Amino acid sequence: MKYSLKTKLSLSYVAIILVCVSIVSILANIILERQFKDYVMKQQEHNELELLQLIEQRYNATNDWDVRYLEDIGMNALENGMIIKILNQNNNLVWDAEQHNDGMCQQMLDNMRVNMQSRYSKNEGGYAENTYLIKADSQIIGSIVIGYYGPYFYTDSDLNFINTINRLLIFTGLISIILALFLGVFISRQISKPISRVIHKAAGIAEGSYGERIFEESNTKEINELVQTVNNLAETLKKQESLSKQASLDIAHELRTPLTTVQGNLEAILDGVMDLDTERINVMHQEILRINRLVDDLGKLSKYESEALKLNKTEFDVYELIEQVVKSVESDFIKENKEISFNGQSQVILADRDKINQVMVNLIANAKKFTSEDGKVEISISTKDDRTQIIIKDNGIGISEKDLPMLFERFYRADKSRSRRSGGAGIGLTIVKTIIDAHGGDIKISSNVGQGTIVTIII
Repeated sequence: MKYSLKTKLSLSYVAIILVCVSIVSILANIILERQFKDYVMKQQEHNELELLQLIEQRYNATNDWDVRYLEDIGMNALENGMIIKILNQNNNLVWDAEQHNDGMCQQMLDNMRVNMQSRYSKNEGGYAENTYLIKADSQIIGSIVIGYYGPYFYTDSDLNFINTINRLLIFTGLISIILALFLGVFISRQISKPISRVIHKAAGIAEGSYGERIFEESNTKEINELVQTVNNLAETLKKQESLSKQASLDIAHELRTPLTTVQGNLEAILDGVMDLDTERINVMHQEILRINRLVDDLGKLSKYESEALKLNKTEFDVYELIEQVVKSVESDFIKENKEISFNGQSQVILADRDKINQVMVNLIANAKKFTSEDGKVEISISTKDDRTQIIIKDNGIGISEKDLPMLFERFYRADKSRSRRSGGAGIGLTIVKTIIDAHGGDIKISSNVGQGTIVTIII
């Protein structure tokens, strides 16, 4: 069975309070029991010694046994749970509480037994006696036998005190549970309400309403982060949807143009309007090559974006790799009256050589493509914070600030008409970033319109 967050939070508060109150009650009873037991035993000993002292003081004052006084002391002791018997130095009985009022003594002992058994069902206490010598002027004149319910006992007042403490703990526990329930409901509502609204909005986003935004304010940091994350997700999905739609249009356009050209030429040839000569075949061949390039780019994108992308890492000198790429494209730069330079030093890295080669080919091709005649592309390699840094800088047409965050998105092209003329489908940079990310590296692009672009790779 699944429960709502509000129910779980409320029950958790109650459970915590129950556990805390139970622990406090148990510890309080254990500590109170131990301390109270010690107190009762010490108080019993104190009362016995006080009785002995009173009898000795009276004997010293009268130099004889004052039976009437002993009777008063004995009855007072009986009320405090002590049965006394006084003997002279010849062990002859002077005064005995049991002989004076045996019924009251038995009633007192029975009451103590009931009190102790009411609290301790397995109480093994019973009648106990302590004997003390009575002295006058340092001479032994007799002894006093003090009987009581031992080894310790609780009077009615003691039990009332303990029961009051327990009732107070129970009352405190009940009040705490009620407060915890109300507090749990209040706090859980404060947490669950905004989450419920976030869920509602997120459900709308899941159904395709990417324009939905959540304006939920909360004093809970995690809820605000959740709101921000869902809003960012919606924004990302909206951009992806826009890019996907644009990509569909771009791909349809890229395919339609060469297909229309091929179709028109073939129809003209079939109708006899045009001759099937070398020039006509070459035109159709170029259009078919355009289609092949687009299909090839789409295949590469699918491969590089798949989770199955595997890296065949080996140690190699990336300086030599870039040098080879630069040499392979130098002739193209010269033909277009553009300049390319490369400087740096040897840098051995652990990476997939073929994929890093693909990165450099794509980035250098982009730099050349968007660098005007007499322009220059500069490539440098160095060490930064124990990592390899590769910089590709051109003085071409540059990229506007609004386009920079979107450059690595699939099918995104900053200048769509310009990119079409150059044959690109907006996939190259996506592949480059995927490869660099797979290596745990970073790639950044900075640019100013009319001044050029700088691509920085750290790997």
